[in-house]
Parts: sequence; structure tokens; C-alpha cells
Amino acid sequence: MGISEEESLAMRLYTNALTIIRGISSSSGDGTPGYYVPPLHKLTGELLLKLGLELSDSVEPFLLLVLSPAQSGAGASFAAHDGLLLYITYSGLINNKLLLHIKTAIDILLKNAKTHPQQVSVILNLLLEYVQKDFKINNNNNKETVETLCTELISHWQDLSLWWENGSKDLKSAAVTLLQKMIALQPKLLLKSADTSKPLVAMYTAMIGDEKLELSFKAVMIDLLPSFLLLSSPEYQSQLKGSLNRLVSLQFPLTSSELPAGGPMLNEYTNIIEKLCNSLVASGSLVLLELIINIMCRE
Repeated sequence: MGISEEESLAMRLYTNALTIIRGISSSSGDGTPGYYVPPLHKLTGELLLKLGLELSDSVEPFLLLVLSPAQSGAGASFAAHDGLLLYITYSGLINNKLLLHIKTAIDILLKNAKTHPQQVSVILNLLLEYVQKDFKINNNNNKETVETLCTELISHWQDLSLWWENGSKDLKSAAVTLLQKMIALQPKLLLKSADTSKPLVAMYTAMIGDEKLELSFKAVMIDLLPSFLLLSSPEYQSQLKGSLNRLVSLQFPLTSSELPAGGPMLNEYTNIIEKLCNSLVASGSLVLLELIINIMCRE
């Protein structure tokens, strides 16, 4: 079945908008290479994009254009980053469209997370930032949109497994940042989605127990610990306990006196201990209480 006239016209409009803004590069005041889109170019691109988005009932052709312009039919001359530039330039306009088709949008993005990780990471993080700002401005009036977005992300989280299992540190950090923003929007997110939280717990415990990730990275992870401790499943509690014990055994000193006074390693260590204590206060977890007692006994 072929595409409709409206969809075909919409694709041409997207491609024209992309053509207008791509490659308009300049240097900033300090000489750093960057992108600058002149106001007239930007306005023209916005009008074309807006008309295209209004004509189309589907977000799939547009998202595929953003993820891979050359493969979407826009033309082989487009580079991979051109689509991302289009999204970043008009993220507000585009995010509004994505939120109207949020289930389809998340499905498409996460199915492409392995082949286009950078683009998907940027889009998801900016989409969550947009929703966060809108949520605050509108006094929490968009609860349904927020809940749908977070629920869809959790239900497709396994599609991001490559990011935390074999991905670079940047991809692991991107996955954690996504989770931070989701929990900021819905503090009891994991509790609400306990039945579908298995991939999230798998990611979290894998990263906490990964000795290749430095303590400064683990400190960010510990901030999320109270949300995971809300999960009462014995299986999840056992996984969390095992990963925390691994963290202590592999990356903690036997005593803080082993670390140079005033050095970064001591600062990172004391920072994590403080965060663990804060997590204990917030959660009242017996697993965490036992862990902290063991750490203090080592001291």
C-alpha cells in the first residue's frame, strides 16, 4: 500500500526544512566550531516543518528522517547528524507532535536504539526535559501525558539493554539520565510499574556492581537507590543486596585511612557513604542498614 499524497508532501516539506538548516556552520565567539541558523532560515524551516507535521497523521516517517536522513529517502547527501540538528533546532515544535503520538514515537525510537544510539539518546532526554518543564509550568495538569510517557519507556526498556550491557560509558550515562528524569517526574515510578521493572533492576544492579565504572559514576546511581528499595520483591531485594555488596568488596577500601587525605578518592568514597546514609533515612531499608553496619565494622 503506497503512501498518501499528504504523507508524500509532508516528507518533501521535512526534506526542504532539513536542506535549509543543514551545514550552516560558523564559529562562536571563542572560535569553537558550532551551528548557527540565521533567523530567516530558521523561520522558513519552521514554517515548512510545521506544515509537514500538520499534514501527516504519522510520526514514523519524520522520526526515521531524523534518525537517518540518507536511509529515509531524503537523499544520500545528508549526513547522520543533519537529522539530529533538525530535531534540536525545532525540538519544541517536534516534541508537541511526538507527545500526541507518544506510544508510536517511543516504540519507533527504542526499536532504533541499537542502530542509532546517539540520536535516540538525545531525543529521549530532550523529550523528557520538555515534559518536565511543561509539567511544572502547567501545575502538574499533564499527569496523563507524563504517566503514558514513563509507562511506555519502562515497557520498552529492554530495547536499551545494549546501552548498559556493552555500551560506552556515555551510553550508560544516557540511560541513567533518562531514568533520573523519569523518577523526577514520577517518584514512585518503579513501585507503580513493579511487574515491568525487571529490565530496570537488571540495568541498575549491573552498573552498581560494575568495577569498571568509577565511584563518581556510582554516586549518581546511589541517588536513585531509594526508588529501587521501594520494590518489595525478594528477587529484586536479593539482586540489589548482591550488587551493593559487590560494590563494597571491589571498590571500597578496607578503611578510609588507606586513601590519601584530602584526595579525590577519599572525597568520592565519603560522598558515597553519605549518599548511602541518606538513602537509608529515605527508605528505612534493612538491606541498606546491614550494608552500612558492615562498612562501619570495616572501619
